[in-house]
Amino acid sequence: MTAHQQARDRSAIIARFDWSNDDWADTWLPWVRVAAVFAAGDRDGVKEILHGDHGDEAAEILQGIAETKAHLEELVKLTETALERAAELKRH
Repeated sequence: MTAHQQARDRSAIIARFDWSNDDWADTWLPWVRVAAVFAAGDRDGVKEILHGDHGDEAAEILQGIAETKAHLEELVKLTETALERAAELKRH
């Protein structure tokens, strides 16, 4: 094993992704949809979500969006690492 291969192996990440498609979709897609509503710029719609009938759930809604953001950032790291490793293997 070359020094390069040893360094690569030491930098390996443990990437557990054992979600079923349905479980992943049920867990994360609702928050992505809520984030899309917020991002669309519908100020009245967002105000209604935060202060209307759902006002008491506002903290939970914002927490769900924040947790989804963190989860998706980890998926970005995972896919970036996979692409980097593939490019590296292609070069050698």
